[in-house]
Amino acid sequence: MEVCDLHTHSYYSDGKLTPAQVVREAKKAGVKILALTDHNSVGGVKEAIVEGKKLGIRVIPGAELRSKEGEILGYFVDVNNKLFLSKIKEIQERSKEVFINAVLEFRKKGFSINLNDILNTRLKRDNVLIAYLLRHLAKSGKKIKDIKTIMEGDKFEPKFSAEEIVKIIQQAGGVPVLAHPWYSNGFLEDSKIEKLMKAGLKGIEIDNGGRGEERSSLVIKKIRLLGKKYNLILTSGSDYHGDSIGMSNIHMIGKHNCDEQVVKQLEKARK
Repeated sequence: MEVCDLHTHSYYSDGKLTPAQVVREAKKAGVKILALTDHNSVGGVKEAIVEGKKLGIRVIPGAELRSKEGEILGYFVDVNNKLFLSKIKEIQERSKEVFINAVLEFRKKGFSINLNDILNTRLKRDNVLIAYLLRHLAKSGKKIKDIKTIMEGDKFEPKFSAEEIVKIIQQAGGVPVLAHPWYSNGFLEDSKIEKLMKAGLKGIEIDNGGRGEERSSLVIKKIRLLGKKYNLILTSGSDYHGDSIGMSNIHMIGKHNCDEQVVKQLEKARK
């Protein structure tokens, strides 16, 4: 049965709800196994696990870490691993630098941006994401694609490469999986997949609720071919944010599940 949602976010990154609330919503949706995969954070995992035990939902400790080429999901990470936590801290610090650089660049272009207007909406201020700024600008009628053209150059790049992120996840006992590869740079190329597999890649996400032009039928076919060719685990999840990004009808929790067999494959792939 497809009862596993392997991609969700709480307010420890850019979600709207607390980790416990995410688990409660999963319970309502009939989810049996849930992965909390906050961007650049594992701060909410322990709370989610405690709530999961109360409600009979197994919570997988996870995170979604940003690399220079795109984002990578890590499942079954050790949230107490000191080296892992120090790397996450580095990622967060770089993310904040990118955020500030972007704000300054947009101001140069004539955009009126008040930092407090953006940051005061966040309860967790230690994890500042560029997504906060992009969504703030999008609300004013600016297209995300047009906005991103302004963000070019080294000062907007994340700290680590995709290969480095894969290794960071593995060193924490986790299983690295490419997140929504249709939004990434090179993740669907055989040469890139081979490099990432050498670093420790184990899977690739095939569904996160997204239905944009980037995730075409040809892209889905390509993902399936890559999965078969390289023996990659195909994962799915809702990419649920609790409607903090205004797309609850697309990324509904429990609506883009995968089978328990996928979780068993992930467990088997652990070091």
